[in-house]
Amino acid sequence: DAHLFSICLQVMDFPGHFEQIFQQLNYQRLHGQLCDCVIMVGSRHFKAHRAVLSACSTHFRALFTAAEGDASTRMIHLDSEVVTAEAFAALIDMMYTSTLMLGESNVMDVLLAASHLHLNTVVKACKRFEVRIVLSAVYC
Repeated sequence: DAHLFSICLQVMDFPGHFEQIFQQLNYQRLHGQLCDCVIMVGSRHFKAHRAVLSACSTHFRALFTAAEGDASTRMIHLDSEVVTAEAFAALIDMMYTSTLMLGESNVMDVLLAASHLHLNTVVKACKRFEVRIVLSAVYC
């Protein structure tokens, strides 16, 4: 009978799995392992994984999918007038770690870069941060 061979399935959850994966991807990025693209901003080079950049940014997703298989997408130049190296460093760290180092000195550059790269959650966070800066200046 078929009911004798039925297999009991169980869905198992691995809550730390995503965190472990991203820790490993960030380690690989920082050590230049298995990276498949380089983002150039001015004189700085940032090795990265196209899949991670594409998952985080519709700008990169459009860029990489439009030229899929094209070797020219291995090295991407960003306009350093729009995206500063310091802002991109903060953004790429955020893409891999889910944390953003934001302060009064970099919020405008990060906001401009995030807007250009279509990182909408970062744009919203920068705007909220700017509001807090203004309110603290008014009420302090």
